[in-house]
Amino acid sequence: MAGFRDCLEHCGLSDLGYKGYDFTWNNKREGDENVQVRLDRGTATASFLDLYPLTTVEHIVTEESDHMALLVRVQDEPPRNNLASRRGFQFEEMWLKHEGYEEMITTAWENHDRGISGLNNLWKQLREVSADMKKWSFESFGSVRAEIKRLRSQLDSARTAAKLLGTSQEVRDLEKQLHDVFEKEEIMYRQRSRQEWLKAGDKNTKYFQNRASHRRRKKTVRHLRRDDGSLCNTNEGMCSMALAFYNNLYASEGSSNGELVLNLMDELVTEDMNRALTAEISDNEITEALFQMGPTKAPGPDGLPALFYQRHWSFLKAHVCKALFAVIMSSPYMWPQPSCS
Repeated sequence: MAGFRDCLEHCGLSDLGYKGYDFTWNNKREGDENVQVRLDRGTATASFLDLYPLTTVEHIVTEESDHMALLVRVQDEPPRNNLASRRGFQFEEMWLKHEGYEEMITTAWENHDRGISGLNNLWKQLREVSADMKKWSFESFGSVRAEIKRLRSQLDSARTAAKLLGTSQEVRDLEKQLHDVFEKEEIMYRQRSRQEWLKAGDKNTKYFQNRASHRRRKKTVRHLRRDDGSLCNTNEGMCSMALAFYNNLYASEGSSNGELVLNLMDELVTEDMNRALTAEISDNEITEALFQMGPTKAPGPDGLPALFYQRHWSFLKAHVCKALFAVIMSSPYMWPQPSCS
């Protein structure tokens, strides 16, 4: 098996996974002599998965053969059973490499700054700043893949001209530009792969790309099973089922005679410990918690990972700490309700 894995790695192939029965071969013997293994696999290169990231493999039962058939569905995006919602905002780490980023984000924050005024205004201000970042990305940053394609074409032409004219300055300039864009591409795929133990700049683009494609395939929910055993495969239906499930999961069932139980328990929390646990949270504690978070791990519903707050903590700190104090100390402040759109 180790040799097979080495061969896949050498050829740049990754396992597409499967759905259905776990094994693809059965020797069809009875009792202890029965052997079942997964011999048949679907594999693909990173370039193929970049074009068709949601390709799936399904094990299909056959009547005569001792092998199952493999049904490979080549797919570039999820099937849309209804009107698709617009893709939400997502902060890109690679934007930090752009020379105009800092000026853009400072201007955007100043334009929408309403002062330090609690959670709801902070949430609204971040949404407006995110909209400015998205617009800036489209107008100034552009597509990394398109830029790589353009620079490669220019570099080919420049190298051909350099052979005739004997000059290479343009070639060197284009190679530097291409190197910078490749670095941005690597950062982009690292962020999508969530593999932060590897550092960008170490030529890990293909690995990050594979991991990002694998995560996208793995996290795609194609259907949910209802209580009656039927399958729901519409976006609206699955969203409603998920909300109902977690509302029920975290609903309080109430309690009675709690004092009787507590009176039988030994007191382990001293008065000093209790004062420390219930003391008001400080700005330093919030700062420490923020910088312990993985920079690009699991962004929230606003599309902003911890990296954004860490990078701009100098002007975000007062607003965020004020909003958190409001949430922790006062019940009327609530986070915006989750939405299916």
